[in-house]
Amino acid sequence: MADLDDFDRKILAALQRDGRMTNVALAEVVALSPSQCARRLQRLEEIGAIRGYGAFLDPETLGFGITALVTVTLEKHARAKIQDFHELVRRKARYGLATMCIGVGQGISTVVENLQR
Repeated sequence: MADLDDFDRKILAALQRDGRMTNVALAEVVALSPSQCARRLQRLEEIGAIRGYGAFLDPETLGFGITALVTVTLEKHARAKIQDFHELVRRKARYGLATMCIGVGQGISTVVENLQR
């Protein structure tokens, strides 16, 4: 677990609200100088606390009017099979189909949120 202080948590909270915020605006929000804020932001990215930046898409506007929660149980639970399944879900997520994948019941079943038109 990363060692985060109050400033780090404020930076993360602000970016969750507005990931497009400039460094100067972010520094103002968290009460740091822009240079201090930039150093902390870079550290948060380097340690993996921030994995990337993205946009929240509206499924309905994009024509995905149905959300289905699908339970998937793998026949074999070898680590390689589970990793293959999760990779398949990630590939489909790139096309806006599978948006979430949650292991349930000690990895025996997986719930996948799937958006359909």
